[in-house]
Amino acid sequence: MAGWREYLGDKAFYKKIIAIALPISAQQLITVGVNLMDTVMLSSMGDAQLSASALGGQFIP
Repeated sequence: MAGWREYLGDKAFYKKIIAIALPISAQQLITVGVNLMDTVMLSSMGDAQLSASALGGQFIP
């Protein structure tokens, strides 16, 4: 029967994955927050302005 250490793998690998995943997650959280604030600020202006803001916020057209 295999132990837990063999099943989980190398501890250093998970440390590297977390070191990569945390900054990416933080960047995505900031991006979502900025887009949410754009939506809140422009929601009273109209559909055209809100659509223009959404299109301007896209990274890939």
